[in-house]
Amino acid sequence: MKKELTGTKPPFEVIPLTTALVSDGKIIEQNLEKLNISKEWLVESLKASGVKSLSDVFYAGMQKDGTVYVDFREDKV
Repeated sequence: MKKELTGTKPPFEVIPLTTALVSDGKIIEQNLEKLNISKEWLVESLKASGVKSLSDVFYAGMQKDGTVYVDFREDKV
């Protein structure tokens, strides 16, 4: 199931490109640093979109508009 988080905005204004934050259940820390995002902010944002465990996330990325896109490992139909 793909879900877009719309309620929480990051601590910055504009993101020039979509940036991967989680890949195959692992946080990409260097991208967090580039965007000045804390792990705590990311984890809370993922929880708000229904993520129970990082291992459930196939991909999560910060979109150009500042929203977090999440693609779950197992889509639930």
